[in-house]
Amino acid sequence: QKKKEALVGVSYTVDRKKRSAEDLAERLVRPETYRAHQKEKGKDEDEPKGRNIRRMASIKRAKVDVMKAIERDVDQRDPTQSKPLVVLLDGALGLWNLATDLFRDRKSGVMYILDIIHVRDYLWDAVNALHEEGSEAGRTWVQERLEQILKGGVGYVIGGLKQTITKRGLKGSKQKALEKAITYFESHKKWMRYDECLDAGMPVATGVVESACGSVVKNRMEGEGKRWSLDGAESILLLRSLEKSDDFITYWRFHADQE
Repeated sequence: QKKKEALVGVSYTVDRKKRSAEDLAERLVRPETYRAHQKEKGKDEDEPKGRNIRRMASIKRAKVDVMKAIERDVDQRDPTQSKPLVVLLDGALGLWNLATDLFRDRKSGVMYILDIIHVRDYLWDAVNALHEEGSEAGRTWVQERLEQILKGGVGYVIGGLKQTITKRGLKGSKQKALEKAITYFESHKKWMRYDECLDAGMPVATGVVESACGSVVKNRMEGEGKRWSLDGAESILLLRSLEKSDDFITYWRFHADQE
């Protein structure tokens, strides 16, 4: 009668696309305004699409096993290890330890990046302690600091948050909200090299993974009256992972040949 966490990983290939910190911050905070500005400039707002997407979900395998499966897929895509690799993760420090250990000897090097969406969400939590929720002033505050972080200035944002607590004499829940963001940013600072990532045209968000959480797991596994054994849930997730990946037909022909 309890929910169990499913592990989801995705590997894919994507073309580079350089973006400015200003544009990305506006897109993440004011998407309607961003689209209008891009239309005025006559620019294409579409992001490059991921290709050869391999989605993996499991409810029984350990985190390290899921990550090793992703590592094997990466090696198949780039056996000579000549292409740049970006590893995008959320804030769980255990995952970072696994990733940095698995990919540390890669010849082409690895860029480890914290999902920018999590950073934005922590800023939203902090601003609600300073401004009325949903206010224009709060939206501007988040966009300005997000832009600063995307330019490589996370240290300045941390310092500014600390000064805000002191100068405003914040106490209680308001103080805790800002301290929570400060602690998160300080713990993940070395993985917030967004300026380098944007300059190289690399992705900085885990949108492909988030969509997999919905399409592979949530849409099928959750729902009123649904109950699963661990073995049954694992079997369905493995099939869903294959069905939602780009090589399902190839797999099914292989499966039929084996039968």
